[in-house]
Amino acid sequence: MCSMNNDPVLQNVRRSTQPPSLDKLLTLLGGTVRLALIRELLMERKSVSSLADAVGQSIGLVSHNLKLLRDQGFVVSTPSARHRYYSLSSRVQIEHHPEGTKLLFPSSNGENVGILLRSLGQAPGTSSQGVHIQEATIEKFKNQPRNSEIRNEG
Repeated sequence: MCSMNNDPVLQNVRRSTQPPSLDKLLTLLGGTVRLALIRELLMERKSVSSLADAVGQSIGLVSHNLKLLRDQGFVVSTPSARHRYYSLSSRVQIEHHPEGTKLLFPSSNGENVGILLRSLGQAPGTSSQGVHIQEATIEKFKNQPRNSEIRNEG
């Protein structure tokens, strides 16, 4: 059985006021549950149980993924009498386009990673989520030395 504490995205994560590194951001946004949660929170603020119902996942898994998003400053929570409600933070920029809604997430190198959520005119059975990463970001990321390259240069 896989423990949520073994999730590599969660390890060494502290609630951050700074945007995540590009590799951490790409890992964070690569999770299908997290993308589904972002889509739901784009529509309205919701409780964990409402989100779990909406995305068809367990409350535990939804809570875990909300924590990952909250720790990077992309989701905020507001307590109420009986529930805690989650919404997208102001760190996430929202742009409406004819082909869908584009969400921009900042990374620590100043580049944005954009996710285009398509909603209209989709054929049944096709993905409703398109991921778009700015070309300049990909080139910068490709040209960065990897950890193994940095260690071997000494």
